[in-house]
Amino acid sequence: MTIESIIQKTISDSIKKELEDFRNASLPLQRQIMDEFITMEQVLEMTQMTRQGIFKRIREGRLKAFKPGRALVFKREDVEAFILSSEQRKIKGQIAKRA
Repeated sequence: MTIESIIQKTISDSIKKELEDFRNASLPLQRQIMDEFITMEQVLEMTQMTRQGIFKRIREGRLKAFKPGRALVFKREDVEAFILSSEQRKIKGQIAKRA
């Protein structure tokens, strides 16, 4: 083994270790982000609405979506707040009908 190959292997091993450490350190952050944001399919399941209905609520400004790439994602807390406000509207509507 030449001195150059020993140096190259040492540098390569060092870089691999640094990358592995970085990946391991970023996993909790990735999990946190995945817990914070949900997909369109998850929103459809949670709200029991159609895709068109979700797009309508986004246009109306009642539901906020983000498009970091090609797919839409939603903040879980925004969707939960939307569901809660929708339920409150339904209850108010039922009360108004009875009055």
